[in-house]
Amino acid sequence: MTGKMAAVAPQSIFIQNPLGQSPTPTVTPMTVSPPQTPQQGSSAGIWSVVNAFVVQNINGQETLTPINADTTVKSGDTLEYQGLFTNNSPERVRSMEVTLSIADGLVLVGGVHPKFPHATIDGSRFIRSPIRANIGGQVQELPLSDYKALRWTLEDIGIGGTSVVKYRAKLK
Repeated sequence: MTGKMAAVAPQSIFIQNPLGQSPTPTVTPMTVSPPQTPQQGSSAGIWSVVNAFVVQNINGQETLTPINADTTVKSGDTLEYQGLFTNNSPERVRSMEVTLSIADGLVLVGGVHPKFPHATIDGSRFIRSPIRANIGGQVQELPLSDYKALRWTLEDIGIGGTSVVKYRAKLK
């Protein structure tokens, strides 16, 4: 597949209101498509943006090229998604969860940071990664290609502080 980034299905971000700032935390969905300009949103004083990059190896040096409306990608390209979450509230954020889905047309290949988030293969039940299953009587790690979304718990984000989560995926 070759084409503009619009050919890649949108992904979703879910931000759970920071604990301790709302008596009943809620999950707010936002659609994030590979952006012309970075996608932005906010929830309970948290400003969020997801940036997408094409990972390239130029003369043995890895580079990240920002994706915009004019970017052409092809099957086999590796993309890096970076979610930045900035605390614009008047208080420190003790803990919040953020979830980045892995769009159809992409296969998770690694580059996950922070390491060991919770992950899902069915879109609903999140388990600390790596996900293991009993296959043929043996416990085995499921391949990253089975993952549908990643969820991180971000803790202690100071006033004006930013936390970053990221992953890399290959375009089918």
